Amino acid sequence: MGNAGHTSSSGLDSIESITSAISSTSRALNLRDMMRRATQAAARNIEPVGSGGPGDISPPNMEEGGAAVPAVAQIPSLSWPPEPLDPTSGDEDSILGVKSKDKLPVSDGQERRTAALASLKLICESPVFANHLESLLAGLDAQSNTPFMGSVVHRAYPASLVLMDAASRVARESSHHSETQKTTLMSMIYPATSHANSSPLHVICCNDTCSFTWTGAEHINQDIFECRTCGLTESLCCCTECARVCHKGHDCKLKRTSPTAYCDCWEKCKCKSLIAGHQGARFDVLCRLISETDLATKPNSRDENILLFLVQTVGRQMVEQRQYRPTRPRKTASRKSTAPADSADPEMPDHDLEPPRFCRRALERLLNDWPAVSAMLSTGSKLSQASATGPTVYEDQAFLASQSGTALLDKFSHCLLVKCSAEMLDTLLTTLIRQLQTTTQDVTKQADAKVVVRRFVRSVARIFVALSIETAPGQNKKKSPASAVQPLQRCKRVFQAIINLSIEELCETGNALL
Repeated sequence: MGNAGHTSSSGLDSIESITSAISSTSRALNLRDMMRRATQAAARNIEPVGSGGPGDISPPNMEEGGAAVPAVAQIPSLSWPPEPLDPTSGDEDSILGVKSKDKLPVSDGQERRTAALASLKLICESPVFANHLESLLAGLDAQSNTPFMGSVVHRAYPASLVLMDAASRVARESSHHSETQKTTLMSMIYPATSHANSSPLHVICCNDTCSFTWTGAEHINQDIFECRTCGLTESLCCCTECARVCHKGHDCKLKRTSPTAYCDCWEKCKCKSLIAGHQGARFDVLCRLISETDLATKPNSRDENILLFLVQTVGRQMVEQRQYRPTRPRKTASRKSTAPADSADPEMPDHDLEPPRFCRRALERLLNDWPAVSAMLSTGSKLSQASATGPTVYEDQAFLASQSGTALLDKFSHCLLVKCSAEMLDTLLTTLIRQLQTTTQDVTKQADAKVVVRRFVRSVARIFVALSIETAPGQNKKKSPASAVQPLQRCKRVFQAIINLSIEELCETGNALL
């Protein structure tokens, strides 16, 4: 009876220890802590079987005349199954089995990136994966991206270089025919079934940083967008870079009112444009995509060439970044959202960085590449051999036919002449003149080059006529400012640089105007 009483008292002690632990601390205990404390309290009050001391639950002695009672098993220790590990929680210590008391120091992000890059190099260079490397590099994820395309999307440009080296090596070893090697390479870089807007060349040029990284909470005059998908409406908005990256495919539209603002993308969603990535490796990837692939000649889903995108982007960024003041103190952004702030809200990102200037380097590089320039200046052209043997047409109809399909080309010429610097125009003229001079021995290439150059001259002539009409003096017009005269001077610069072909095209243009 005494033993039974003692057993019941130990159970009460366990219960009391739980209630006292709960009442003695201000923080709430979870069920696991309660079970652990109950186990510890029970263990303190249990002694080995047959010890005869307090808490002994051995059966009574048979000599005392009592009936034989079966031995009571010792109280099992209480335990709780371990929680499932969440690989996205960042708790690497629990995965490695390191206890909380002796945790290893957590390495910083740079060390982790270095280790991941070394692991990637080891996999790509290991002979164990040699036979399977092509299938690994050509595999697609849920977004239909190959590993190389995914590295560009996530701005891991050093990893992109490693993957491109491996893809080039696999392509060279796959066959001795250049066309087969090119097909194999493109299956790992940009498969034929991929979406037109997923081209790595277009993506790498879109991956500029958010304008908040260099404006902070200071309002500047910039193009702003609203995204109904993410709730960026009313007073909230996002910049052009975030609209192209973070809100790609969303219900995102340009706001026509109140263009003076700063980007709020980081406040409502996980902004992907806050990290620039390694800019040196980014430019190296760009140069290799231009020289080793034909992506510079492939348009996007709207039939826009990469040069048109870069010219428009550079023109816009030059206007927006004129408002950048490196010595100006940055304001602290106050949250515009009416939702209550909690621990889950993101911290304010860095907003003292330099404005992005990668697109200027990319534009200059692509203007030096003849295939890219030829693809841009030939956009919308409808050349056919049937026209030479077809029925006779009137002269005005032939002239109109030569001017058709030039909307995107005129956009490119206008942005280059009006919004970009004169150095960009000189780079393009140098490329055109070089192509005309280096193809004198090849009649076919010389003829193709002249067709492309003539098409550009006609586009510049149309821009020149439109600008001349706008700046023409009138009764109610004031004298045109110097900024309006500069595009006209650049048009004349084009005519002078390519004088032989410009004379013919200007005569035809003048005849058409008459």
